[in-house]
Amino acid sequence: LLQCTMPHVCRECGGTRFVEDHRQGDELCTGCGLVQRRLIDPGEEKRMFADSTDDNPHRSTVENEYLQHGLGTTISRAPIKGDRSRISRITDHTATANDRNIMHGIQELTHYCNLLGLSSRILAKSKKIYSEFEKNRPKFTRGRDKCTYVAVLYMACRNEGFARSYKELAQVLNVDVKQLRKNFARLQKVLDAPQTKEIVATDLIPRICSRLKLDYRVESIVMEFAAVIQEHMVGKRPNTVAAASIKHACDFLEEDRLEKDVAEMSGISVSTLRIAMRALNKIAPIELVPDRYHEQFREKQRKAEEEKARRAKRRRSKKKAAPAPSAAPSSSFSSQRVSVGTILITSRTILMKILNQ
Repeated sequence: LLQCTMPHVCRECGGTRFVEDHRQGDELCTGCGLVQRRLIDPGEEKRMFADSTDDNPHRSTVENEYLQHGLGTTISRAPIKGDRSRISRITDHTATANDRNIMHGIQELTHYCNLLGLSSRILAKSKKIYSEFEKNRPKFTRGRDKCTYVAVLYMACRNEGFARSYKELAQVLNVDVKQLRKNFARLQKVLDAPQTKEIVATDLIPRICSRLKLDYRVESIVMEFAAVIQEHMVGKRPNTVAAASIKHACDFLEEDRLEKDVAEMSGISVSTLRIAMRALNKIAPIELVPDRYHEQFREKQRKAEEEKARRAKRRRSKKKAAPAPSAAPSSSFSSQRVSVGTILITSRTILMKILNQ
């Protein structure tokens, strides 16, 4: 029973509070229990038959808000030829071209959302965008285009605050990035939609941090680092800036994350991340740290310098404590030359004596 407040008054007791009994289909007064009226269920009809092999009890559908003519009843095709198959073809011909395109587009969008793991909220938004596009697009333009479906998903993700890059959608759904950009521009033109802002690194960081299993504290610090770093990386792609910000912040917080893992979760190559990190190393380190972390950064630098000085002192002490190497017997090139000459003269003398004998 669902209790609700209705605008009318009970004719028996004058009460204004009623409940709806959906099992019996009655609306009852809470004061005297008088049946006020019979309820009509606006939902879809459900019924199961004993000889039915289908587990789906839905026999009809509710009004489809995305179609021009409301109802979108679909009769399934039988595996064999017969009256049911002919009725299905007749129903297809009775629907308008726009309605058929919208129904086909909704099926494709549902399939793509399942592939990308997108929520039902984004699916509903993409259905609404595509239905408006089909109703307003010029008749000479091409319909049922895969890139158009992906562009609709991209717009839905942007409008709902779930940022997805062109490259990510193009890789998963196997479409061309340039063609996807063109179709998105055409979609904006047909719908007369306002120009959306470009994706920035801060839009991608939460999802990348979730993939890297970084906690919320680290993610919030990475967002602050990204706001500073993206000012020094103008012209770089958002996922490159996001990866460099995550790696730089993890190094600052002493979080062990490999370049390979950060690059893979950001959708870039390891060499691209290394080039971005080399570009950041050319900038003064204090300029890449948010203002509220300057004192902590100076403290870390001071400790690093002290550790470096201790290591140098330890090396010098070990060098002094090591025993001096023993002096090797001195021998010059001239002495070696004399000794060889002496040996030759002695050998010649012995040889002459033997020959004379």
